[in-house]
Amino acid sequence: MSNNLLNLNYLSQGVGIFFGVLSGAAINLIVNKISEKNREKETIKYFKFEIDLNISKIDTWLESLNDYRNAINSDTLDTYSGYFDLSRVATSFYNNTFYSGLLYKYLNFEDVSHLQVIYTEFSLSWENLLNTQTANNIKSFKEKKDYRKTEITQQINFWTKKFKDHKKTLNEIKQRFNKR
Repeated sequence: MSNNLLNLNYLSQGVGIFFGVLSGAAINLIVNKISEKNREKETIKYFKFEIDLNISKIDTWLESLNDYRNAINSDTLDTYSGYFDLSRVATSFYNNTFYSGLLYKYLNFEDVSHLQVIYTEFSLSWENLLNTQTANNIKSFKEKKDYRKTEITQQINFWTKKFKDHKKTLNEIKQRFNKR
């Protein structure tokens, strides 16, 4: 009888240990899931902040394009001194959400592809292109050679449309995040 009690005691201890380990693992999984969800919410919050920051940068560039257009229309292009710092957009949380796959949880493939285009165009090479065009136009104006208002206006229209489209897309994407 004492041997049976001893075996029963070991069995009950074993079952207790098993359930202790099982409940510890379950608690650990729950805590990790809650922590992951909180990190995800923070990352999305910061990404939406980054989108707002980039929209305000686009607004600044649109104002500068308007000043550029005004300088052309008033034949005072030599007084224009704007600079388009496209490569200085905030991309940390875009990159974070893109590379972690979190972006795909909130957006469809079309939205992600639009973001890729936007963030590719907000680069040093596009910055150089726009600012070189501007500098060359100012130089031509000052030297009074090969200065064509219509072509420069077309360039400005191109960039204005591009920036407005990017701003619209960023606003739409931010709205999609707000709906979730």
